[in-house]
Amino acid sequence: MKLARPRSLALPTLAAVAGLCGCTEVQVNFSETQTHTFEPSDYERVLERWTRDDEVYVLDGLDNALTVTATFQSWEYRQAYIDRYAYDFRLTDAERQALETTQRAELETAHVFLVAAAATRQGWADLSSADTPWKIRLVNDQGDLVAPLPDANDMPGIEPVKRVTPTQQAYFPYINVFRQVFLIRFPRVLPDGTGVLRPGVESFTLEFAGALGRAELHWSSSAE
Repeated sequence: MKLARPRSLALPTLAAVAGLCGCTEVQVNFSETQTHTFEPSDYERVLERWTRDDEVYVLDGLDNALTVTATFQSWEYRQAYIDRYAYDFRLTDAERQALETTQRAELETAHVFLVAAAATRQGWADLSSADTPWKIRLVNDQGDLVAPLPDANDMPGIEPVKRVTPTQQAYFPYINVFRQVFLIRFPRVLPDGTGVLRPGVESFTLEFAGALGRAELHWSSSAE
């Protein structure tokens, strides 16, 4: 939980808290070439590995400025999703292959996060609004910073999920009636053509920053 005001209030970083409590951050594998084979029952474990959350509170009144949970739809996560979905819906081999093709195409189009947000005031959690109080960015440990993709080809950079399906609720248990849900897409490459998550990048942060405070969701790579 983060307290956003007053600004002079110094709070320990997530890394410092982890060090004090002896906790270690869950590390993940950024590889997009490694093949994983999962059992259907592995899905929840993989979902948890790729999901992060954070909260921002405003001191005057203890308003919840933002509660946000996000799953990075990495290749490892997508493979676990494919295996679980194919099992749940009894897909044929051809149908499973079609699903894998679709998931791979989406992976290669953008870095995608499914995000669920809530706040004391509904407008604070509307990440797609023109007057949202949050500036959303993806920042890697090399200092590269990218904004969500511009809206194009019927694919918004920040896309509100207006009608959550029972399947989405089953696969993302943190979605509930109190949360607004979005798909947020970031470019895979910088203007100079280098990859945002290129080899050598060991961590990245999904950042929601503004006058109300800052939420930071952090993913670090493993040595796998």
